[in-house]
Amino acid sequence: MIRKKQWTPLLALAGLGSASGALFTAGELDFGVKLHDGEFEFEAHVHDGIIDGVEVEEGEFEVGGLVVLTGADREIAAPTDLPGAGVVTGQSLWILPQSQVVGVPFVALASEELLDIGNGAADWTTNITFTLGSVTSPSGSGTFSTWTTDGLGAATFIFSSTNPGETANNNAFESGFEHDHMNWGFTETGLWSVELTATGNHLTLGEVSTTETLTFNVIPEPSTGIMALLSMVGLSLLRRRS
Repeated sequence: MIRKKQWTPLLALAGLGSASGALFTAGELDFGVKLHDGEFEFEAHVHDGIIDGVEVEEGEFEVGGLVVLTGADREIAAPTDLPGAGVVTGQSLWILPQSQVVGVPFVALASEELLDIGNGAADWTTNITFTLGSVTSPSGSGTFSTWTTDGLGAATFIFSSTNPGETANNNAFESGFEHDHMNWGFTETGLWSVELTATGNHLTLGEVSTTETLTFNVIPEPSTGIMALLSMVGLSLLRRRS
């Protein structure tokens, strides 16, 4: 069900989603894989989120039809050198967090919907592996990264577009038919394109693979960026999966 709220965020009015995608501004979003009519493919599954100012309680969407907002309030000064994130102490880093924060996108990688098909995990001879591909940053030299943080604050990097040697498994993440939340980091403001490939081995379909490009918009402080954003293209059309 899609239910309109009584308000529309200023950032949505600014057209931050651009003409190529609807703007996801808050709530839980799983970038996952499923089998659809025998095809292994990516999807974006929204759980009680906000897209272009509209509340979506549950919905599946084309991955390429969404732009995920990373707001100005997500900027921190790196507390220490983080080679995996491409920053040294004091440099700016914009983070979508591993733990849910009200009003902020809460993003995961997921393969749990495969459990709802056939014999579930028993139909697969491997887990599902997500691998980072090409990353396009606004300047061409920014770093995209993801990592998890334990109870003591220690970071384990999963993806790093410029320092794969700092990651746990060379930019590959194994998902055991569940969904996993992590920190998503960006070193500069602007529009980012992040390519991910998911692979696995199915008992009857054999080796399967699918690739999609995720889009994130990291915005600057409103005092320096909002007026320019207000002149951009208006609200984009939300595209729901059939």
